[in-house]
Amino acid sequence: MTDFNNSYIGHVERFEEIQAKLKAGENVILLANHQSEADPGVWALMLEKRFPYLAENIVYVAGDRVVSDPLCKPFSMGRNLLCVHSKKYMDEDPETKPAKMKQNRTTLSKMGKMLSQGGTLLWIAPSGGRDRPNDDGKWLPAKFDEATVALMHTLGSKAKSKTNFYPFAMWSYAIMPPPPKVVVELGEERIINFSGVGVSLAEALDIESITKDVKDDKAATAKAITEKSWEEMNKEYVKLDEAISTSAGTVMEAQGYVLPDRSVSYVAPQGGSPASSSSSGEERPSTDAWYSW
Repeated sequence: MTDFNNSYIGHVERFEEIQAKLKAGENVILLANHQSEADPGVWALMLEKRFPYLAENIVYVAGDRVVSDPLCKPFSMGRNLLCVHSKKYMDEDPETKPAKMKQNRTTLSKMGKMLSQGGTLLWIAPSGGRDRPNDDGKWLPAKFDEATVALMHTLGSKAKSKTNFYPFAMWSYAIMPPPPKVVVELGEERIINFSGVGVSLAEALDIESITKDVKDDKAATAKAITEKSWEEMNKEYVKLDEAISTSAGTVMEAQGYVLPDRSVSYVAPQGGSPASSSSSGEERPSTDAWYSW
């Protein structure tokens, strides 16, 4: 599925930076766009050669379909997941809505505890789902939801450990594009392609600077952080799109976009600890919010 000869990591030094912060006990929350059910695998495959620690030690905040859709489950196996129910599907079955809301509360509680412990890397897509093509068929990152970004900011602010926020761009739709429109029922058609992919980090958000003029207005604060997060993520997405669309190879190295240091023929080593285990061998907690395949 993945053409590693036309895949790119943007700003390796920023990945080094978040790795150092995590090992120092700080938290990192990635505010990301989302394009494919294979995105967790894309993250791992792109980073496992240069940053095996980051490839393994990440928790994905994911929708319930990653554990309920039979064709989606394989892409979630071996991943650390915190399950939430998207607002897009919350009301599709009124009878299950209370249970879904309870699940979300459990997940938020677990998330808060993890952030207070420190050293947690969280991936969340504030858009609430995968990006879709526009009317011209062009794939663009969906806008971020202000309420979601505000919630993550609140959780990070309340955590006992310092929490850093990084806009994060993912270019991966081509390997398994979602339907043009949201499909409520399970069983959407999957189309698999061979394509390059890309991941890129923007600089850490300077929350103090972004919110300096709106500190006493919660709604304005959420809007400012959300707009800045999306803007910086989209800048990185545009550069990844340029690199992959033009098969840039090493041409864009000077701009910070490099090949993932592996080839199509690379075979992952057998054995070792599954991604659902921490590198220290610590057993993951067993809660309703935690899915570790």
